[in-house]
Parts: sequence; structure tokens; C-alpha cells
Amino acid sequence: MKTFRPQNMTLLVQQLLEEGKTIKALQVLQDTLDKHPNDIALLFEAALLQHEVGNYQEALDLYGQILTLSGKEAGAHYGRGIIYQEQDLLNDALAAYKAAVDVDSTYVQALLAQADMEDELGHAQKAEALYIHALSLGDEAYQVLTQYASFLEGQDRDQQALDQLVLALEIDQDHYLAWFNLGVVHKKLGDLMAARQAYGKAILCKPDYPYSYLNLAVMEKGAGDFDKAADILTSGIMNNPHVSVLYYNRAIMLNVLGHKSQALEDLQEACRLSPRLKAYALEDEELVGVRERLK
Repeated sequence: MKTFRPQNMTLLVQQLLEEGKTIKALQVLQDTLDKHPNDIALLFEAALLQHEVGNYQEALDLYGQILTLSGKEAGAHYGRGIIYQEQDLLNDALAAYKAAVDVDSTYVQALLAQADMEDELGHAQKAEALYIHALSLGDEAYQVLTQYASFLEGQDRDQQALDQLVLALEIDQDHYLAWFNLGVVHKKLGDLMAARQAYGKAILCKPDYPYSYLNLAVMEKGAGDFDKAADILTSGIMNNPHVSVLYYNRAIMLNVLGHKSQALEDLQEACRLSPRLKAYALEDEELVGVRERLK
């Protein structure tokens, strides 16, 4: 995904960020902006930093300043879209992404973001037209193909999705998300061996992507191999120690295998990482015998 951090970012700000001194970095940027209030590169830098620390309104205001100075800054519209999307303001996000594309119709990331919003809001035909336009540009083709394939899979056009993913992997054999989506599609098409291989490739390409482990473990669970599923989730936890869903699902596997104490430990850790899981766990029939001991 594009970022807006300019190449001339001050060494002091960069050093402060690397040291985790975010508030001080913001102060330095603000002091610099006070001296150069119309410096668009600095405004982008400050907006991105405010976004990173969760100061959404401040970031939106900075993007607004950029657009007041120059209405042709597609990146400012795109940045606003990301913030709106993170706040689940989907119509506002869509409007911002559209504005970015109106300024620059070759802006691939904005096209993909707009397509995603159109799809999310139920406008499948508009979404597909955007994907096709993005493909016609030829830029970042592997990413466009992968996201388009995900859209097609969501429409249950699985063979078409498979074709797009094959093309994506011809461009980039190490594109983990293409392998992951290939696993999803192969499973839907009933080719479980190919699905397992695809998820395995996704794990090799990006060990810190937790959902490859999760989907592979769920497949093994479906085949009745709870030991193997638990082992896969253990590998996932080793590479993603703060992902609650991995602990939760390993708790299920361990519970079925009769390892109640270990299952309870995993369930408690899952709920510690994601407290909202507790209410779900208390109703989960696969956790009978453990859920009653959950504190």
C-alpha cells in the first residue's frame, strides 16, 4: 500500500520515530510546519504520523490543508479514505477513494481501494469495472490480479478466481496472499491436496500471516486429524504469538484430544488477547468441559 512519507523526511524526526519517541516527533514536525505552513511534503509527513498514532481528526485536518493548497494531490484523498475506512465510515471512504481516482485515474492503489468499497457496499458491477481498469494499466499486476481473484471468489466465480491467481503467481512466486487465496479457491473446488499445498506455500512466503495456519488447521480438523491441526496451530503461534484466534482454535483441538488443562490455558490466553471472545467461548459446544472453568 502506498504511503505518503516523503523522501526528505528530517533525520531528526526519523531518529525519534525509530526510538519510539512519537510525541516528540510530532512536536518537531509541528514546529517545522509552523515555519513552513505551505510545505505539502511536510503536511503529508505530519498527516501520516498523526494517522499512525491514532489521531484521526488531526490527520484528516492535515489532508484537508493539503487539498486546500492543491486540489490535485490524489494521495491526500486516498489518505482520508484509509482513515474513513478504518472508522467504518464506508460511504465517506468510497467518496474519498473516488476523489483520488478522479484526480489520477492511473492510481492503482486508489482504484483497488475504491473497488473494495464498491464491493463492500454491494455494487459488484462497479467493483469489477474498476478491477478491469486497474488490470489494463499493467502496474502492480500481481496485486491487482490477487485482489480481483478475491472479489471473484466472493462472487462464487471460483474457476475465474483460480485463473487470476495462477497469473498472479506467474508474476510473483513469493506473493503469500495469492497462495493463501489459491488455498481458499482450491478448497471450494474440492481439491484438498492442492489447497494444503497452497496454504503451505503461503506459510513459507510469510510465516507471520496467521490465517494460513488457521485455514490449514481447519482443513485437518475437518479431516479428523486433530493432532495435526494442533501442531499446525502451534507453529502458527510460534510465529504469531499475539494472535488470539490461533490460541482459541488450538484450545478446541486440545479439548477434543482430552488435554483439558492445556486447552484451558490456550482459551484463557485467547480471551486475554481478545476479551470479546469470552462471550463466544461460553457458548461454544466444542469447548464443553473447558469453557465452564473460564474465569
